[in-house]
Amino acid sequence: MDAAAQQRYDRQIRLWGLDAQKRMLEAKVLIVNLGGIGVEIAKNIVLSGVGSVHIVDSHVITEEDCCSNFFVRESEVGQNRGECSVPRVQQLNPFVKVTCENLDVSAVSADWWKQFDVACLTDCSKEVQIQANDACRETGVRFISCNSFGLLGMFFSDFGDKCEYSVTTEDKTHGKITKQHTDNFVALSSVLKAGNKWNAFKPSQSYLACQVLLRASTELGDVASTNVKLLCKTRDDLSAQHGFPIDALPDSFFEANSQQCFGDFSPVCTVVGGEAAQEILKVVQLTVGATIINNTFIFDGIETYRGLIEKAK
Repeated sequence: MDAAAQQRYDRQIRLWGLDAQKRMLEAKVLIVNLGGIGVEIAKNIVLSGVGSVHIVDSHVITEEDCCSNFFVRESEVGQNRGECSVPRVQQLNPFVKVTCENLDVSAVSADWWKQFDVACLTDCSKEVQIQANDACRETGVRFISCNSFGLLGMFFSDFGDKCEYSVTTEDKTHGKITKQHTDNFVALSSVLKAGNKWNAFKPSQSYLACQVLLRASTELGDVASTNVKLLCKTRDDLSAQHGFPIDALPDSFFEANSQQCFGDFSPVCTVVGGEAAQEILKVVQLTVGATIINNTFIFDGIETYRGLIEKAK
């Protein structure tokens, strides 16, 4: 690390140490899609000082993007979202290499993923997430996927069968205490496999709602997010496959909230994107001040107004 980089990252080096910052400077992070959550992750990761960020986005800018992506302008509507965003992302930190590609990640080979240390997918369908997660597992790449559903947002992380890291805390009595941790993550395909009973981890209503919205939007399109009948039918199908009672997510939830469960709501994206970026930095640093989330984070802006951590199995 040269003198200019040390000066820029001085406060971070004091916070988490020189070795952790060096590991960050060597890290290659992939971000797929720059929607509301994607831009928050990109902003935080680039400002923190990873080695490189590669953005993949095949979407064109819409008027809705101008409300959630602060890297694009109204005059750019109709142009590629990633290509227009990259110059402004790069301005955040000249020490980070920021690149962009117009690509459909569902069409790439498993070997394509191994050029990255961490792959972060946002706003992708369930099938694309599973395909990417399986490829990342095969090639040893850390994986995280995020989705935004209006006032609900979530991410799922899979950092491998054996994720080893250390947590350092400090108190007035004992000073700094470092403990070694080993976490075992599961693949998304295992969690979402038909017949896998979710009662093993007692999912919250927020978790079930996000899974219903993910499946409905994947299979039926965005229109399903506001169609109460379709959402209830999707809930019934998931209940039959995963063994949770229907009254854990009653019809009344969708009747009251379906109009608030679609699109990007910037405050929710800020929370979910911020938490996801933090997890990416943790798994890159490997010497952290808090345990790594294993494996699901949900922000519920409908009822609990807080973040929830669940270990899906």
